[in-house]
Amino acid sequence: RYWPSVENADVPYDAYVDGAISKEGINLMNQLNNAGKPFFLAVGFQRPHLPFNAPKEFWDMHDRAKFKLAEFRERADNSPSVAYHNFEELRSYSDIPDIGNISDEKQLELIHAYYAASSYIDFLIGKLTTRLNELGLADNTIIVLWGDHGWHLGDHNLWCKHSNFEEATHSPLIISYPAQPNAGQTYNYPTEFTDIATTLCELTGLKVPVDFEGESLVSAFENPEMQIREGALSQYPRNQYMGYTLRTKRYRYTKWVKKSDGSHFSSELYDYETDPLETVSQISNPDYQTIKIKLDSIVQKRILIPSTQEKIEFKIWGINKQNDTIAITNSEINFDDEIRYSNTDGSLYITQVPGNFNYSVKSKGYQQVDQQLQITKDSLIRIYLQNETYNVSLKIVGEWNNTEISNANVILANQGKKTNNDGGVSFSEIDFDSYTVQIELENGFAQNFNNIEISSDTSIVLYVEEPTFDVQVLVENEYTSKGIFDVTISINNISNSSNSQGYTNISIPAGKHEIVIEHPNYSLITDSLEIHSDTLFNFLLLPSFSTIKFKLYENTNVPVNKATVTIVNDQQISNGLGSAFFKNYSTFTTYNFKIEKENYKSIEGNLVLINDTTINIEMETNPTAIDNFTENEDFKIWPNPVVNVIRFQIPEDYTFGQAKIIDIKGKTVKSISLNEAIIYKLNITNLPEGFYFLNVISTDNKISKQFVKKEF
Repeated sequence: RYWPSVENADVPYDAYVDGAISKEGINLMNQLNNAGKPFFLAVGFQRPHLPFNAPKEFWDMHDRAKFKLAEFRERADNSPSVAYHNFEELRSYSDIPDIGNISDEKQLELIHAYYAASSYIDFLIGKLTTRLNELGLADNTIIVLWGDHGWHLGDHNLWCKHSNFEEATHSPLIISYPAQPNAGQTYNYPTEFTDIATTLCELTGLKVPVDFEGESLVSAFENPEMQIREGALSQYPRNQYMGYTLRTKRYRYTKWVKKSDGSHFSSELYDYETDPLETVSQISNPDYQTIKIKLDSIVQKRILIPSTQEKIEFKIWGINKQNDTIAITNSEINFDDEIRYSNTDGSLYITQVPGNFNYSVKSKGYQQVDQQLQITKDSLIRIYLQNETYNVSLKIVGEWNNTEISNANVILANQGKKTNNDGGVSFSEIDFDSYTVQIELENGFAQNFNNIEISSDTSIVLYVEEPTFDVQVLVENEYTSKGIFDVTISINNISNSSNSQGYTNISIPAGKHEIVIEHPNYSLITDSLEIHSDTLFNFLLLPSFSTIKFKLYENTNVPVNKATVTIVNDQQISNGLGSAFFKNYSTFTTYNFKIEKENYKSIEGNLVLINDTTINIEMETNPTAIDNFTENEDFKIWPNPVVNVIRFQIPEDYTFGQAKIIDIKGKTVKSISLNEAIIYKLNITNLPEGFYFLNVISTDNKISKQFVKKEF
């Protein structure tokens, strides 16, 4: 929004970019003329396009007072909203409002500016054609002038392009060439820009490439009353929809479809004989249903195949040895020296101008077909390719010693044969395909060679790997018979580690091999193995180091944390789960241990360590601050264990007493006075993890409950 949509500057014609383009076009024309060879030169101008900038002299050629606003500035009756837009391109300029209608004064200025920009480009084109004449090239040059689209100047309350209405899709096309018949006449039937390339091919004697969509307009130059195509197709999208519009001499039919699946969304139909301004869509008028159906059929066909030239469909089939026919995917079709390939159902569409053409069809595994085709109309060409078979010679060689392998069983295309003394074997009548060749040696070793394509008589040497076998090793603890994880097993210098079940797999050649089994906590094993087939070996390892785990608890399942556990001179403190670990202790050794914690009875003992061991010990408490307290079924606390807030309920006869939280050392860590309520809650977030007692004391009685405080 930095610039206005128009500019009227009193500057030379080449001050704007289009003037500079025309000067460069003339420079190129001079250079090409000096080269003395046929040339193709394209000169593209920006105007008349936003912003409408042109030198003042071209504004002065037009009197704004003589311009009129668009005659019809409403939406057409019965037309869908998808057909319209908010001309955002124009609104992006600083002198145009973001929303709403444009003032009449501004509309007239825009129309004036559009005409000035168009006159400016007319002048520049004149400079090009003048220079063409000055160079003596006009009698030997084809000139094509076209605009890439039309432009709304307020009709239908639209500006810019971006629509499928007449003003956006109808644009100039002028073709001039030496000795042109009927020069200067207007051709009043629909044409398309796709017609330009095909027309130039015919005028210059060039071959029209396969799949060009356009029609040649040469016959229209010769007879301007000759209708070459029934309608011109264009398209423009709107959000998730695509609009296809077909313009015939009398009608415009627009079909809107969903981009996602191509299904019909909406449509429009305008009759220019009765309604040249497109004020009413006749899509629902019963009188127009026949033409609507006809035009819709044309649009649907052109969506599928845009070209209106003669359509040639090839259907390529193959006939195998069983006389079955199958569609051939990716067969090569050489049509007039241009190569195309059939799709998954063996078909190929091409379009072409009428004439005589040579083509060939070939596909691996089938005999090639060469024929000639005369194109006069749409045609379906069915081609049946005859199956070919091939002779295949294989030689089987050992990769490890480069020696031919005799008496090996070889399977190809369900045929099984033995190799001779030279390692050779032959197969005949093999169809084209990709095969897996299976080879099995006398000792039982087998190897497959995949994706071997047979498409001709061929000789192939296959190098077989050294025969290897799958050796599976299981390592277990001799005392527990449990698999040992992360044991290093080495066979023939190939190493692997055991998984969580104690298994590992190693592929090694046949023969005698040394095995080494190592683990830092188990005794070393070395042994020899004789391998002749896939085998499982089981080894039992003696632990050399083990782990001792103490699990402390009281009252069956309550963990005892922060207890000191001593073995020899090592000490560990039990964690929140009541566990203490001692790692890497030599096996087959007796150890003394001692467990201590304040307010608990100490425990001493000894153990003989043979393997990883867990010792469960129940701790007994010393007398505590609750010994004189009684039990009461009406006294309840929850939750237990507790993290942040504990709730408790007291008997009715304990009201107006006191509640205290006592740690296991007998120290009061929190207290509150009781009132007439019987349910209370206490925030104990700041208390450390551990065991506590909730004591309630009334005038004559004392009751207590134990609970566990956890961190999370």
